[in-house]
Amino acid sequence: MPHPRPTHEHSYALRSLVTYPHFSYASQNKDEVVHLITRSHPITQVWWTLAVLLLALIPPLILPYANMTLLVPNQVTFLVLSWYAVLFSSAITRFFVWYFNLGIVTSTKVIDVDIHGIMSSEASTAFLTQIEEITESSKGISSAVFNYGDVLIQTAGEIPNIEFTNAPRPSLVVRLINNLIKT
Repeated sequence: MPHPRPTHEHSYALRSLVTYPHFSYASQNKDEVVHLITRSHPITQVWWTLAVLLLALIPPLILPYANMTLLVPNQVTFLVLSWYAVLFSSAITRFFVWYFNLGIVTSTKVIDVDIHGIMSSEASTAFLTQIEEITESSKGISSAVFNYGDVLIQTAGEIPNIEFTNAPRPSLVVRLINNLIKT
């Protein structure tokens, strides 16, 4: 028996694990129900976020010394704006890669959407009947403390294996998929 949908609406746009969301995708069948959406745990994004924030502090720290160089004010302004433009575009790219790298579990299949940059992506799909083994692995102290890890879904034959990298609560993801396979 399928799990009932939640009775209240809440935003799941920035959450890394959502069970039974009100979510649909382009090639979804009419009778197919999305049971889970996952993306990398937010704690795995802390390092690049801190790096962006620290790099954003460099121009204000160097600006007082700009009059000691041979640069005119227009050149300094151009360099500072260029610095922030590159920094902003790399931050947006990293955010999009995190946001759009999705693992989707439906009542009939498992879908792994991998975004490698703004212009590159791939999606792998395996039907639940093709899944042979599901493995969860957590490595390191942070994955133990924050309860995240990788979920590897091995499939039969030529079908590519599916991996949800740094998924929050990997044991829940494995349990949900196993329960769907049994039904």
